[in-house]
Formats: sequence, C-alpha cells, structure tokens
Amino acid sequence: MHLNRIDLNLLVALDALLREGSVTRAASALHLSQSAMSHALGRLRTLTGDALFVRGARGMNPTPRAEALRAPVARALRDIEAALGPSRFDPSTTTRTFRIGTTDYFECLVCPLLIEQMRQAAPLARVQIQAMSALELEADLAASRSDVFVSFASASRGARHCERVLSDGYVCVARADRFGSRPLTMARYLDARHIVVSTDGNFTSTWEAVLRGHRRERRVVMTTPRYLAAVEIVARSDLVITIQSRLAREFGRSLPVKVHRLPFTIPPVDLTMQWPERLDQDPAQQWLRGMIVAACRRRVA
Repeated sequence: MHLNRIDLNLLVALDALLREGSVTRAASALHLSQSAMSHALGRLRTLTGDALFVRGARGMNPTPRAEALRAPVARALRDIEAALGPSRFDPSTTTRTFRIGTTDYFECLVCPLLIEQMRQAAPLARVQIQAMSALELEADLAASRSDVFVSFASASRGARHCERVLSDGYVCVARADRFGSRPLTMARYLDARHIVVSTDGNFTSTWEAVLRGHRRERRVVMTTPRYLAAVEIVARSDLVITIQSRLAREFGRSLPVKVHRLPFTIPPVDLTMQWPERLDQDPAQQWLRGMIVAACRRRVA
C-alpha cells in the first residue's frame, strides 16, 4: 500500500473512533457531522478490508484488526503532530487538550489547583482526565493514550522518565463516632471491618506485608476503585479505611468522618509522574509537567 493513496485524515478519524467507541462521539470530538464520520468509517473499511467496528450492547466494539491498529495509529499521529507543530509553545494561545492518566487521589487533591493555574496561564486549553490503574499503565504508555501519568504506581518499563511529585503517609478513617475519643489500638483496628480502594479488585494493599510482619491480619470485606466512594461508605457504615493522610484530611472537611493515627507504621508512598521518552522534549508537555509539579508543591506547602 502506497502512502500517496492514503488520506491521513482517515487515521485521525480512526483514532477518534477507537478512543470514543461511538460514531456520534467521535464526530463531535472532531467537529464533524455524523454522516461525515460514517463516510470516513466506510472508507476505512475499504482501505483495510475489515469491518473495524461492530455493533454491541454498549455501542461500537472494535474488531481485532482495529485493536491492532490502536497503538501504531496513535503513535503515528502524535509523531506527526510533534514534527509539524511549532517549536515554541505559547500557553496563553494554545487550544490543546492535555490528557492526564491518573486516579481520583490526584483528581481530588491536585486537580483543583492545577485547573486554577491553567485557567490563568492557558485559558483556551482543556484537560482530559483518564482513569488509569497500575495494571493499565504499561499499555497506556506504549499506546500514548495520555500525555502524562500521575499515580502511586512504580516506574513502568515503558516510561524512560519518572519524577516524584509528592509523598504521603497513611492514617485510618472511620465514621466520626465509630471509635469515640479513645486512641485507636491494634486490637480495635484488627477487629474492625475494612474497605480497600483497588482498581483491580484486589482485597489486599501493597503495604499488607507490614501487618504480616506483626503476625497480624485485618478483615477486608469490600473493595471499590474510587477513594471518594470508599470514604462516603465509611461515613455511613461501621467500615474503616486506611488511606493517605492528605486525602483523609480533605475528605474530613466535608464528610462526618474522623482521622485516627495508625497503631503501627506504614512507610510513606510516593506519587510519581511518568511520561514516554518521545514526549520528553516537547515544549507543551514540558509546560504541562511543570504545571503539575507546581500544583503538587502548592498542595504540600
């Protein structure tokens, strides 16, 4: 297949269809009519000799061929954009959409400050937060689905660059009247029923070995992928949760919960920012990473 026979706009359409999973949403994202996007999909099917998308119960499902094209098409478009884009970046005039893969820890604690900074420095820019688990990090980096990734995950093999942006300790959070005014002892902690935040449904945390070192084991009865949902449940039940102290204090301002010092020591955890090698020198990405670092520093100040 010769490149002069390919309309590169079709790759833009395919990338949007793969990200949105819907002809209507893809058309809206590219500011096209639905009929224009449907026509582009027809041309893509002719070009590839594959259906690419089939209708399912929840919308358009990509075929194996479409899935195989997801990562290389995304990389190709990002490379073209980087190659043809301006060498200088002016945040005051940019209309770019910055994609940040992260968890709701970052959303709740840092995003309000980040958006405030960007509103002043880049009023026309947009931010797209993409939910991401530690298990998905490697694939997301390879496919360049996000510009930068901020999480408690260890440095991924797919990221040549990784920077610690803040560190946080752990506390126990319970309903305000759950333990009264008495200190939280190990016996009371272990006797409680626990909820765990886990994006993969795992009933154990990365620091569970600390308890095993004390020859103790807690009783985890529920998992949820979202911190806010977990603390809402804690505020209205007898469950307790062990989470990062800064997040606990933030939720404590608006929910009827109380923060307790743990009866044992858990090492602090680092929130890290990771990005692919090829985005390292991009001026816009460098600016975005600087904004994230600045927002994190304001949070810990």
